[in-house]
Amino acid sequence: MARTRGGSSYRGESSSQGERWRLTVSARRRRGAVEFDVHVEDAVEDHAFVEHDIEQEEDHEDVAEGGFPGGPLDTSILTHYIHHVTYAIWQGRERDEIKLISHGKKLNRLGSCHEGIRDIVNGSGLMSLVGISYDYVDRGLLLAFVERFHFETNSFHLLVGEMTVTLDDVSSLLHLPMLGQLCDLEDVDFEESRRAIMELLGMDGRRAGAELHAAHGAKVRLSWLRDIYAKHCEQQQWEYAAWAYLLHLVGCNIFADKNGTSIRVSYLLLFRDIHACGRYAWGVVALAHMYEQVEDVILASTRQMAGYLTLLQSWIYEHFPTLGRRHLLSSYMEDRPRAAKWESPRQGSTLLEVRIGETLCQHLPERVLRQFGFQQSIPRDPPVVADANILTTNDAWLDYHDHVVRGVFIGRFPSDCVDGHLPWFRMISHPYIIPIADDDRPSLAPKLRRDIYDEGVVRTFARRLQQMFSCREIPEGTVGYSHARELLELVESTIEEYSPTRIAARNVRDRHVHGRRSTSN
Repeated sequence: MARTRGGSSYRGESSSQGERWRLTVSARRRRGAVEFDVHVEDAVEDHAFVEHDIEQEEDHEDVAEGGFPGGPLDTSILTHYIHHVTYAIWQGRERDEIKLISHGKKLNRLGSCHEGIRDIVNGSGLMSLVGISYDYVDRGLLLAFVERFHFETNSFHLLVGEMTVTLDDVSSLLHLPMLGQLCDLEDVDFEESRRAIMELLGMDGRRAGAELHAAHGAKVRLSWLRDIYAKHCEQQQWEYAAWAYLLHLVGCNIFADKNGTSIRVSYLLLFRDIHACGRYAWGVVALAHMYEQVEDVILASTRQMAGYLTLLQSWIYEHFPTLGRRHLLSSYMEDRPRAAKWESPRQGSTLLEVRIGETLCQHLPERVLRQFGFQQSIPRDPPVVADANILTTNDAWLDYHDHVVRGVFIGRFPSDCVDGHLPWFRMISHPYIIPIADDDRPSLAPKLRRDIYDEGVVRTFARRLQQMFSCREIPEGTVGYSHARELLELVESTIEEYSPTRIAARNVRDRHVHGRRSTSN
């Protein structure tokens, strides 16, 4: 779990009535947690959201009691499915056009940090974010995955089960630090913001006040930050330049939101002690903020999508190599963040191509064990943490080794799961987005298995093991002998499972079963 902003909301907590307080713009206004940055487009979207809620609540009881067509039939996990965009899509109500707000071009326009501030940026723990944001985002690819995200589990519900962006992914893709202090953001008013700009960005009171008015709130414009960064570099005022650069950096990635032109001054206070800001667990903050942004988009009434889209898109590139359009960069070096391995082209995918406060976010890796090479078991229900204490959460994170998942088993192939997992998953989830005949739906699991199977290599491995037993290279009765026997049995069962004869027989059986279904209908 991670704290990412001031306020008092727990994302993921649900009451016995099934209600959940969402940190939408309108919700924040009602709680008094928004300053003075209200926009007309926000008000329109909020009004649509409230109307949508009223319409859906009217028929929620009738539909949810026996589940939903296409799933979930058991609504104990996805307790707010009635508000999800897939509920509307299943009923034939496609979502309106979504505006994607990406800051990649703005960030890349600023370029690499000046040599005079390089040591400071290195010490901040954020240097790895420089130069890896995509100029263009793949609209269809991102929206297709967002349709499968559920906030109750913070995971994507796919045909073969759940996957999600984990802290391990964030570390690999962005090279951000995972351990350290959680960010404790302060809510600031106009006068506090003006003083912070004077102190940390080197502006006089008049210019600081003018910028706050120009940005319509306790914020500064990204374009203004770029200008004063260049000015401070010219005058060799390196600390002011570093503050401006770092605020612009996090405003375009980790803390990117639907306001595509500015960044809140409260984030500037994270860098007040510029030589100690590297103590933060930036990777945890990045993941929590991304979860929050994605959760806003799963509502059918939402019209905008923001956040650090490079993180989500590079995660898709990493785990789904056949989806989306991307260019592999020949200049990529293995010691760089994995997100820098690709370039996103201007022409992205279409949706149809791909379709198949104080904030605490649940991190539930036990639901996505296959991403770590383990067999997926049926996980516990997502925990409900009432009145979560941020200090307790922070202490638990620092002692994370006491909370790791245990009792897992190595998987034989990427889609490996315990017996009964997929039937359970299809009871509690909604893996199919649009209603079509079952016979026309693709099966992803066999494709995942074939991708890792090389018959020649596996048969050679089996032969070598058999030779070791025949020549008594491993003494019988030893632990090594027992392990090697188990390994040989595993290899032989894999060969049997993927044998052409067995696959052909399975295909014939499937066609026969499908044919009988067609006749009976």
